Amino acid sequence: MRNTGDDGRVEQGSDPGDLESRHSMTLSRPQPTLDFYRREGCAPCDEARLALQAVLEARARRGDRNPRVRYRNVADSASLESEFGPRVPVLAIGADQISLTVSERSIANFLDQVLGRLA
Repeated sequence: MRNTGDDGRVEQGSDPGDLESRHSMTLSRPQPTLDFYRREGCAPCDEARLALQAVLEARARRGDRNPRVRYRNVADSASLESEFGPRVPVLAIGADQISLTVSERSIANFLDQVLGRLA
């Protein structure tokens, strides 16, 4: 049963269903992982890392969700070298990928498409 105030409005939190729905809205989704495939001594990889950092900082200032970044050196594995080596730097979140890019705009657009944007 909902409690109403003197003016007839429903008081917030008076219905257990209201509390449950507000609680479920505050539960956060798991933080996605962005795999950053790179190679040592790769100038474009270094540029892309700096661009990614700037994009993540801008997303954080806006309140957008950011991924956890995992740096992967393609030289550490023959399979990584085979799959990503010719295209480094490669940024991947799940099946979504962007490769051979160092521009903040391209990286920002990729993250906005995959993770969404608040503002």
